[in-house]
Amino acid sequence: MTESKPESKRQSELRTETKSPAAPQPPRLWLYAGIAVGVLVLLLVIGTVPRLIRNSELAQAAETEKSGIVSVNVSKPRRAPATTDLLLPAGTEAIQQTPIYARTNGFVKQWFTDIGSTVKRGQLMAILETPELDQELIQSRANLSLAKANLERLKSVSLPGAISQQDRDEKQASFDATAASVGRLGALASFKRITAPFAGVVTLRTIDVGTLISSGDAKELFRLEQTDTLRLMVNVPQTYAPSVKTGTTATVLLPEFPNRTFEGVIVRTAGALDPATRTLLTEIHLPNATREVMSGMYAQVKLRIVQATPLLIVAAKTLKIGEGGAEVAIVMVDGKVHYQKVQLGRDFGTEVEIISGLTGAEMLVENPTDDVYEGRTVKPLETKVIPPATPPAKGGQAK
Repeated sequence: MTESKPESKRQSELRTETKSPAAPQPPRLWLYAGIAVGVLVLLLVIGTVPRLIRNSELAQAAETEKSGIVSVNVSKPRRAPATTDLLLPAGTEAIQQTPIYARTNGFVKQWFTDIGSTVKRGQLMAILETPELDQELIQSRANLSLAKANLERLKSVSLPGAISQQDRDEKQASFDATAASVGRLGALASFKRITAPFAGVVTLRTIDVGTLISSGDAKELFRLEQTDTLRLMVNVPQTYAPSVKTGTTATVLLPEFPNRTFEGVIVRTAGALDPATRTLLTEIHLPNATREVMSGMYAQVKLRIVQATPLLIVAAKTLKIGEGGAEVAIVMVDGKVHYQKVQLGRDFGTEVEIISGLTGAEMLVENPTDDVYEGRTVKPLETKVIPPATPPAKGGQAK
């Protein structure tokens, strides 16, 4: 019993020593408390700073509104180069093309040309069978022989008064009418041979052997095109129309030939503007002896335009587009804003041509907002000179 007590005491001391490392808890609680305080401070800053900034902006806006003066960025227009390239859409057309129709009734007996065939003027393209017409022609020729015999018999009578003049006139008229009928049927019979009206290429064939043909049918038998020279029609805007001269060259660009250009010639213009589009219809001829370029292809025509008074170019961000069209905000000499309507030309992306409405000496407000209203006093921050824009690779598109 005496030894058991010390043993029990030692076990109690060991348990006390085992629990002693878990005692230092207060430092971790302080850490958690510090993190919580930091988060609260951060939330307070996040909620307070934007409010202070907003209040400052509102105060500044109120001060600006009170003074009635707002600061704006401005830029001036610049003159475009005197010589510029005008790029217009077009399509290639055969210099001469025609559908070929039947002039008589019948059936296709044989055809000799197909699509892609090159033909000469007068070359035989098809032959028709015309059984009804052939029989009518035979009968008409027989009637002509009879009328001729009757007329000659009357003329052979030499006895005076035996045949009246009326009988002679009737027989002569019958003969003439029958001869005219034979001539008409003979002309129709000649239409059995379908020939080419000019040299060219067959681009369409709609017939086969045995096809029924009617002279009143609107269906074409062949389509023939002359493509050794191609025609392109472009509509030149009114601004550039005075600079278009016949005999000058025009560069033709085709997407199928990205690394090549073709040279055409302006051969004629309409001489008057289309009232609906205010454009000048211009015809360009493109030599195509090798027939490398096909008719019906999309193309772009680049015209070298020389203007005595080059147009103005402004930054696109100075424009304000509304229901009434395009306008710009001009800072007048007294610092007040005036909105001026302008007519737009070509769009170069960051810059736009101005056809009319400006003189070139104006200061234009950039990115005009609703705060920059008509008559408001503004303060130009700086005047920027627009650097010359790098022209598009294909000259820019006319509107």
